[in-house]
Amino acid sequence: MKNISHTKLVLIAYLFMSSTACSGGTNDAPAINAKISATAGEGGGFVVLPPGIYMIDAVNTPIRMQSNVFLVLSPGAVLQAITNSAANYAVVQAIGVSNSGIYGGAIVGDRATHTGTTGEWGFGIDLESVTNFTISGVNISNCWGDGIYVSDNNNPQTPSRGVWISGIVSDNNRRQGLSGIAWVGGSISGSTFSNTNGTAPSAGIDLEPNLSTEQVSGISISENEFLNNAGSGINLLAYTAGNMIFNNTFSGNRRGLWVEGSSNNTIMNNTIVDNQAGGVNVLPSSSYNTVNFNVFSNNNTASLQSDGVYINSNKNIVLKNSFNSQNDYMGLNIAPNAISNYSLGNAFSGSFTSLPFVNAGSGTVVVNGF
Repeated sequence: MKNISHTKLVLIAYLFMSSTACSGGTNDAPAINAKISATAGEGGGFVVLPPGIYMIDAVNTPIRMQSNVFLVLSPGAVLQAITNSAANYAVVQAIGVSNSGIYGGAIVGDRATHTGTTGEWGFGIDLESVTNFTISGVNISNCWGDGIYVSDNNNPQTPSRGVWISGIVSDNNRRQGLSGIAWVGGSISGSTFSNTNGTAPSAGIDLEPNLSTEQVSGISISENEFLNNAGSGINLLAYTAGNMIFNNTFSGNRRGLWVEGSSNNTIMNNTIVDNQAGGVNVLPSSSYNTVNFNVFSNNNTASLQSDGVYINSNKNIVLKNSFNSQNDYMGLNIAPNAISNYSLGNAFSGSFTSLPFVNAGSGTVVVNGF
């Protein structure tokens, strides 16, 4: 929690628990928003929700965060989206907010009861052009779209900057566990992204600007688990660059990591095992990525001739990884169209369906096994 000029504790009154609020149908957002506004008007501080289920009209009146205000959900406090048919909504929304955050509790979307059939933009937390925003210890689940969405409020000149996410669980959301659209600087650590399914891409984390004028860069992703997502554990797509992905576990996903149109990223010290269709795929227009010191095993569980690492782009480095196959097609596969890549110090063991290492590219420097 940073840059709070006035620290003040403000409790939502416990009468919420025994009155119409938390009753299962009433929209509690206006009362919560009033407390947030009052706290902001006094210079900032904390708004604390006691245990209870708070019903939120996520279509018309989301929880609206304000600068210098921190929303704390006590253990047992749940923000529950009221059933709707909308293509887009947000349970909690922050637009142009600075020095703010959300801590603890749970945010639950309406996926189980949603009455619409279109759209994919129902969010648990929607951050637009925020600065220095923290999300910590929150469980986010069952959203019609993404658990968390980080963007620029449709203005590429104002990306979100300094978004810090730790200790969250994002589970069973329909499109992504988290989407990064326009985001510069920040981190995601100690969290779990699991069971994303329902509509593509269905990734644990999808870093994917909508426009060529947007960017996602300088994000550190560490000590997380990516489990059983219908798409990739992480997508790094066009106009993303300079991100670090280290000390994570990827297991049970369609793919571990999918890199396409993204450059200057580091993928290091991860355990990437038991995924269906490949560990790390580096595809065209992706260069100067480093894949080093990772452990790969059994990333072909769908028997699709998938590899531990597949390189089909130029000028990437695959350094000192451990490929221990159970049924991988290949450990490291450098495709014919790939030019000037490096395979250095990689170790291969186990039984590969095809070969441990194939270099069909041109200009590749190969020094494995040291």
